[in-house]
Amino acid sequence: MNWERVKNFLIVLFIGINIFLVCFMLTSFKDSASVNKSVVKDTVSILNANNISINEDIVPSSISNPGTFDVVAINVDSSYQSPKTLDAGNTESELKKALKVLGVKDYEIIKKDDVTYSVMQKTNGYFIFDSGINAKINGNNIALDGVWYKQQTKPKSDGYSDGGIVYVTGILIDFINNADRNPSVHNEITGIDVGYCVPQYDSGLDHKSMPAVPCYCITTANGTAFLYDAVSGSYLKNK
Repeated sequence: MNWERVKNFLIVLFIGINIFLVCFMLTSFKDSASVNKSVVKDTVSILNANNISINEDIVPSSISNPGTFDVVAINVDSSYQSPKTLDAGNTESELKKALKVLGVKDYEIIKKDDVTYSVMQKTNGYFIFDSGINAKINGNNIALDGVWYKQQTKPKSDGYSDGGIVYVTGILIDFINNADRNPSVHNEITGIDVGYCVPQYDSGLDHKSMPAVPCYCITTANGTAFLYDAVSGSYLKNK
């Protein structure tokens, strides 16, 4: 047996393994943000001490980065006259026809009451939190208004601030002193979700192509959603 060849082979093998591990660690950093359970417990304790209740189980210890992609904003203001008399049994199906006419797809319809529906945009399985269309039913007419984003590019995790996302625990701590939070109303967190936002849409610029970036949505018991840029950690708005 040629020990010199074996030794050289092992050296090359170990170098290859080390390169693989380094690449894996870098990719893991870009594709997810993770914290251990003790950090989650400490965060929940700090929130409780500031009179914000939250179930520890809804705080994710690991969140995958959905990536970023370019979109173009489409302002929706139109109506659809259904040939049918709208009722509880056919309103949603007729609403889908109205959305198809607009070229809208990949969404989830939420019924608010007998005459009001909300159309939430989804892409790659994630919601775009600051997008959506409101639908009002009046007789056999469906009035539609809101903002919809047309996707221009495919999501990629390395195209925005190196692809890293901040830990959700940091967002939760920031929520305590959020200027838009009413301590007597927004004192219970019931949901934590990750999806997309388009921060530049409300910048007042002439909108063409804009980035849709990873976004945290912190929902309180009264239904208010607080949106945070998951890359920079900055607060965007509530809705």
